[in-house]
Amino acid sequence: MNLTQSDVTQVISDILGKERSSNRPDLSPGKRYLIYGAGGLGRTILALLKNAGVEVPGFIDKGQFPDNRVEGIEVAHPGSDKIPELEAKSDGIIVAVYNHRYDLRDIFKTLNALGCKKIYSAEDLARAIPAGILRLDYWLDLLDEPADSGQLLTNLAKAYFLFDDAPSRELFLELIELRATANHGLTLNRIHSPDLSRQYFPDDLPGTIRAERMIDCGAYDGDSVIAAHRYSSPVKRVACFEPDPKNYKKLAANLSSLKGDAEMELFPLAVWSEAKLLSFGSS
Repeated sequence: MNLTQSDVTQVISDILGKERSSNRPDLSPGKRYLIYGAGGLGRTILALLKNAGVEVPGFIDKGQFPDNRVEGIEVAHPGSDKIPELEAKSDGIIVAVYNHRYDLRDIFKTLNALGCKKIYSAEDLARAIPAGILRLDYWLDLLDEPADSGQLLTNLAKAYFLFDDAPSRELFLELIELRATANHGLTLNRIHSPDLSRQYFPDDLPGTIRAERMIDCGAYDGDSVIAAHRYSSPVKRVACFEPDPKNYKKLAANLSSLKGDAEMELFPLAVWSEAKLLSFGSS
């Protein structure tokens, strides 16, 4: 189906109008919520809920923790038969997972299969509290512009037509809906899961592209450089920048095996518009 710019603008306007105001957790003092995820975001949300007078009777997490507790709170495995009982005695579950390597759809599927009904995303929580208290600061963060912004609609409609193929255009609209509504359930059977190992070298990338040099800004542990050697024509020269000391050590170790195939320069530095010292959050 060929849509005009006016059609696309209307479709996007309808999507942005699907705000899930009814799916915000009630943070009144005395409420009780389980937290799925006992990592950094989960502990941040724990502190936020405690400050609001909200009780957290338990965490849900696959990880191993001393005495099965985090911050003195019991941690249940996602497959535990305790979860439905815990949820029945609480006001819902807040999913606090901040890692692109975990598919949130699988988490929602697991909780739905256990019979859990009151499931909230971290974005739902962010909308239930005063602006600015909880910022997720990643690709699923809340829209910074009001949904009725004419400029926002215009820009999104223009972006739609930058994609040539129907699957990309459909995916673009689905991602707008996911970001606007924070409803991970809508994607359970729609948005495909990407192959993270080939995120920069997908199968449908034109085969005529030949990159002989590569500059990796934020090289992490060398994963992208390794993927370039595996999925593209040989890269002859590589420059990697990685400011985190732990990541830099992994980077040097992982790329040592490729030194015979390419000229490599590794820098324990970040990349910025000028030479200066800046601080950053390693997470």
